[in-house]
Parts: sequence; C-alpha cells; structure tokens
Amino acid sequence: MIICIEGITNSGKSTLCNVIEHEKNFILANKMQKNSIVSQRVKTLTGPVENIEKFDSVTELLLYSTLLSEKSSIVNSLSGDILIDRFSLSVFSYFYCRYNIDIPFLKSIVDYSCRGIVPDVTFFLDVSLETILKRAVQSPFTRKDIGLEKYYSELRETYIRFLNNYSKTSYIIDCNRISTKEVYNKICQYMDWS
Repeated sequence: MIICIEGITNSGKSTLCNVIEHEKNFILANKMQKNSIVSQRVKTLTGPVENIEKFDSVTELLLYSTLLSEKSSIVNSLSGDILIDRFSLSVFSYFYCRYNIDIPFLKSIVDYSCRGIVPDVTFFLDVSLETILKRAVQSPFTRKDIGLEKYYSELRETYIRFLNNYSKTSYIIDCNRISTKEVYNKICQYMDWS
C-alpha cells in the first residue's frame, strides 16, 4: 500500500509522516531520497530565497520533476507499506498556481515524472494561512514561502480540485486547532487501523 501525505508548505506533513512511520512501520520514501546526490543538488538550487529570480518556470519545473522522478524510482524499488511526504499533486499544484503553467503541459510532465505511480490513499492536510505563516517563522524560510499570502487560496483550491486526479482514494483533513496526534487518530479511523 502507498499512502501519500499532501499539503501546503508548513502544514505538518513531515511531522505526521514521522508519526505514521514510527507507529505503523511504514517505509518513508523521503528518507531514502534525502541523502541522494540528486536530491541534495536540486534542493541547494531550488530552496534558498536568494535564488528566487535565477530560474524561469520551466527550468524550475524540470528540477522539481527530477526530484519527483527520483522519488518514484525509490517507491518502485520498495515493497510493503510505503509512505510519501508530497508527491505528484504537490508539484502540479505549486507550478499551476505559482506560474500558471498550461494544465495539459504541466500534467504531461508530472505524469511522466511519477512513472505511473498513483498512491492508494492520499490525505490532504488542510491548514489555515495563519497557521502556515506562524509555522514558517519557526522553520527555515524557503522560496516556497515567498508570496504564499498572495496565492494561498488558489493553491489550496487547486490541491482540493485535483486531489482525486492524483490518488485512488483521498481525504481532506481539517488540521486547524488539532494536534498531530489527533490528525494521526483521524487517519487511523479512515484507514481502519486499530
């Protein structure tokens, strides 16, 4: 089974993934990707705020598609219960909202990069802009945080609109004013984990 946790930056995805990995013995694909040379190099280019004007939208899309393709290769190499922190929906939503890239072109790049992998279940962590901005102050500031106030509503709507296109089954979890443990308990209910 492949479970994906999706959401806007600073919505609590990584924290939740760590809980699921620990409690349910899922293999977290992101951990396997973290130390790869490709991942480190791309994040060095795409993460820092000072690099905000260095790439046009298509170049940046190709860099993110490289990460998506690498993550897909890792998932393909694994067996058992697999957990993914962000996948194809995140890449699609970010580039559609941030750069207004043509949907058929964007979809073709994302679909090719994910190598036919469609998560069995995707949980979208729905978090308010206020909470996200509060968390952004507590975590390292990246290029994804720049202008988030401007395109938050459109980004959230895009995630929700295309959620079913990028997963076999999907759920939206309202994560406002609830703890990670409560979010985890909701996922356990949806998944019928005792």
